[in-house]
Formats: sequence, C-alpha cells, structure tokens
Amino acid sequence: MYWLRCSLVQVAEHLALEEALWQWASQGALDQGVLWVWEPSQEAVVVGRSCQVQREVHLQSCQQQAVPVLRRCTGGGAVVLGPGCLVYCLVVPWGEGVGPRGVHAQVLAPLAEQLRKHFPQVRQAGISDLTYQDRKFSGNSVRLGRRWCWYHGTLLYRFPIHRVGELLPHPPREPHYRQGRNHEAFLTNLPASRPQLEQILRRAWGECQELRQWPVRLMTQLYLRRYANPQWHFQR
Repeated sequence: MYWLRCSLVQVAEHLALEEALWQWASQGALDQGVLWVWEPSQEAVVVGRSCQVQREVHLQSCQQQAVPVLRRCTGGGAVVLGPGCLVYCLVVPWGEGVGPRGVHAQVLAPLAEQLRKHFPQVRQAGISDLTYQDRKFSGNSVRLGRRWCWYHGTLLYRFPIHRVGELLPHPPREPHYRQGRNHEAFLTNLPASRPQLEQILRRAWGECQELRQWPVRLMTQLYLRRYANPQWHFQR
C-alpha cells in the first residue's frame, strides 16, 4: 500500500485529486493501492453524484455564508466538510462480482477493528457508517471501476456538529438506526486526535510506503473540466 503526502488548498482540488488517483490506477500507473488522508482548511458542502442540490442543501444559507457547494463522483448523500473532519481516500484493486455492499463490508471491517482497539464502542451501522456510542462519526462512499475501487470517507474528531444543521436539511433518506434524530442528536466526534486517526488508518490496510509521484496533470484536467465548473456541481 502506498501513502500519499499531499496538501492542497481548495476542497474542489482535493476532490479532483481523489478522482485522478482512481483514474491513474485504472490506467495501470499503480502496482498497489494508495491511501491519502486530508483535512479541509475551510468549510464546504459536498453532495453525492446523484443528489439534488435544492433538496439536500440549505442553499441560501450556503450562499449567504460563502460556503461552496460541490459535487463528488461517488454516491451517498450531502455532507459538510471543514476543519475537524478528516477525509481519507483509498484506491485499491477489487475483485469482480463484489458489489458496493460487499466492498463497504470489506473496507470498513479492518478500519472498525483498529478503531475498537482504542474506542471499544465503535460499531458498523447502516450500509456504510461507523458509530461511536450509537452516534455517527464516519460516513463512506464508493465508486467501482473494472479493476480498481475508489473508496473514501469522513472521520469527525473535532468538528462543530451544529454547522451540519445550519447548512443541510434533514436528509431525504436515512438509515434505520438514525430513527429520525436531527443532525445534532445523530452525529458526534470521535474523541481522537488527527495523528492518532492517521495511524489507525495506516494500520487498517497494512504498512505504507510513500508515493513519490502523483497525477498532477490529470488532476488539473479534472479540476478545470469538472470541479471548477458550476454546471457540474448544480446539474441536479
């Protein structure tokens, strides 16, 4: 497994690099998986590939507070990113015949196992969530190619939870275990530090060697064509 050390400025640039890593691997540029961990320096709302922005985002609040609304290329609902929310991106080979639910189970099992060594109350819940004391601190999504899986998720550890309710309405779809709870009653921060979480992530998927090169040109192309384009973000 490779470990990428890279820090960018805009959340849109991070999304572009995530997709670039997946496309790069699909083109045969990687001989093993890569893990990249990043944390936004500013707030952003990021919706899933099929989300309807008007339905899943308090758009007026975002506009008034200059919070960008972006679209990612993976599934799932809308999330709020910002300082105190660690994001990890995992690009790994996967076997044909394993669907999204199977991939969620395979990826989250070793992560949950490592987390429980420090936080015994961590559990897997719903299709792709991790909880602490029955409250969600991690949501995850996936996109599958022919040979490579792009998996990414969030880990809340010092995030201002109240910001979620200020920028997002109650989601149109929710897992059964949420039981109608509002954002502040449903979400929580894991009592961990960023270095501790980075160490846990690296241990979950094996020892990592540093990735010395990464797809800068491809990232730039994707950023200009997609992630810097308002039509992409507001297509639905």
